[in-house]
Amino acid sequence: MTMLSPLMSTILPTMPPTERRPEMLPLTERLRTAGAVCGAAILVLLAGGLLLMVRSGGFAAAFVRLHEGLFTNDLWLMDPATDVLIRMMPQLFFERAAVSVAARAGASFGIVCALLLAVYAVVGGMIRRNLSEREQA
Repeated sequence: MTMLSPLMSTILPTMPPTERRPEMLPLTERLRTAGAVCGAAILVLLAGGLLLMVRSGGFAAAFVRLHEGLFTNDLWLMDPATDVLIRMMPQLFFERAAVSVAARAGASFGIVCALLLAVYAVVGGMIRRNLSEREQA
């Protein structure tokens, strides 16, 4: 027995191996994989839509749409004649900041996905090994 057998006994079904339905195992694995692929595809489509919106209307139009969606008032609108922030930080500053944030978010998302896949592979292997040990016993 492995050190994780108490943990695995709470995760694994309590049915004896003779009552399990082995034909369902490939189906659940396929559904889990399909769900992960669909989730990743949705995220890629959202990111692509955002990129297309920025490309088609320019940064200024995307900036305005984003702020109109986030805020219910017009306090985010600034006048270059009276507001020091706009004079200190021109549009190029905000464009570069948006690109930097998007790049870091994309890199973080990739790292998290890679770590989740690694954990899934390790835990899945432990569960399969534990199941095979139980069936052999």
